[in-house]
Amino acid sequence: MTLRARLTWILLATLLPLGIAVGVGLYAFVRVSLYASLDDALAARAEALAAAVKWHNDTLEFDFEDAAMPQYRAQPGARSTQAAYFEVWRMEGGELGPLVERSGSMGTAALVDRRRRPDPTGGPRAWNADLAEGAGVRVLATRITPAIEREDGAGDASAGEAAATPSASSEGPASTSSPAESVPEVLVAVAVSRDTVDRPLELLAVGLAIAGAVLAAAGFASLRWAIARGLAPVSDLAEQVERVDAATLGTRLAAPRLAPEIAPIRDGVNALLDRIEEAMRREKRFASAASHELRTPIAELRMLLEVASSRERSAQEWVQTADRALAVLARAQGLCEGLLRLARAASDHAWAVDLVGADIRPVIVEQAERAIAMHRVDPSRVRIECATGCLALVDTAMLGSIIWNLLDNALRHGAATAADPILIRGDRTQHGILIKISNPAPGITQDDVARLFEPFWRKDPSRHDQRGFGLGLSVARTLARAVNGDVSALLEPPTTLAIVLALQAAPEHGAVTR
Repeated sequence: MTLRARLTWILLATLLPLGIAVGVGLYAFVRVSLYASLDDALAARAEALAAAVKWHNDTLEFDFEDAAMPQYRAQPGARSTQAAYFEVWRMEGGELGPLVERSGSMGTAALVDRRRRPDPTGGPRAWNADLAEGAGVRVLATRITPAIEREDGAGDASAGEAAATPSASSEGPASTSSPAESVPEVLVAVAVSRDTVDRPLELLAVGLAIAGAVLAAAGFASLRWAIARGLAPVSDLAEQVERVDAATLGTRLAAPRLAPEIAPIRDGVNALLDRIEEAMRREKRFASAASHELRTPIAELRMLLEVASSRERSAQEWVQTADRALAVLARAQGLCEGLLRLARAASDHAWAVDLVGADIRPVIVEQAERAIAMHRVDPSRVRIECATGCLALVDTAMLGSIIWNLLDNALRHGAATAADPILIRGDRTQHGILIKISNPAPGITQDDVARLFEPFWRKDPSRHDQRGFGLGLSVARTLARAVNGDVSALLEPPTTLAIVLALQAAPEHGAVTR
């Protein structure tokens, strides 16, 4: 699945439930609000009907005139949505008793089912019901205590007042008022059609469904468009990457409209191209230098043989020619061995080696004596300043090869004298073990230092300098990195070149294998 499709579905999966929740919440809010308004209207109707219920002479009376409330009268033909309904029931022991009165609009239907237990708290209770004719109504039922009607015309009083003040008359028979607790409760149920609520709710539900479908389709299209537009710089970046090949490594990616989250990818790819381009340049320089170095002794050897065979020569002349040819072959052999050392060093860097704690002083002394003997120089030209017990975490054979290559390079190209010798200093610092080999190097510049570790690089661009092939420092750095170290170079005033070998310090006990 493409990133565009994945983002589209993720956003839809996030937004659709939210939209559905909003729609359901809106529908529920409107439904509750409409039914609350309808219940308030029913409560007002129930209160008006409750005022018509009287307790007179131990009898419930319902003083109601159809003319005053025509909506409760019988409706001829089909039921009108304006019709209203009521029932008045006497309560007996908390249960429904006999029916006291009902509206003419009821017909054969019933609002209150005897199986429905009234609310024991006496508070209003509302519910939806369907009449026998199929009309849907909203019913509200409430329990009341009817007012007591007195015969002396003193007016109505509440059941509590009647119980507190029993009446008597000298001119006529005494009032037959009963105690308040003998006045029965009455259940008044009133209902109206639900069409004023159900139809708006149906329209709202249909509208929400249609709006949801339209919004889902429009949202899907909008999301795809917005995501495609947002990812357009990424697509442009991908096209630029596809156009980069070996012939266009100098090309750099340019996508200025990238988001901050993706811009580091562009910068990382550009940095990678920089490293690849530099590596390719080094490889080209290496191949060019290697071919030049190999071609030179071959051409020189061929020229010697051609000149020697061009005329008759004495035995002594052939011996001289052979000596010169052997010298040329020795140089070619040295070059091949240098290339093998470089390849072997790279191979050692790729494979695991065992690192152990080793004292660097004996290794430095051994390789210094070997280099002095090889180059046949005065031992006073090499000075060692390194205390015993300076332990580095290394492979001892590789450490010896590293120091040999560094000393060989210093003795070949340095201008050391007894007064200004090559100085080898070994120290333990808080960062590890440092071995610094310093030698006089007049003529070396800061630009030269940056290229010292390139294979075959030499200060003399014409390569007439036959003292080496420019491989020693490259081999040393590769081997140092194989033991988790590194080799760097720096210029120290006035004209001293310092090669620094940094190694890990050995722990107090044990060895580490990686």
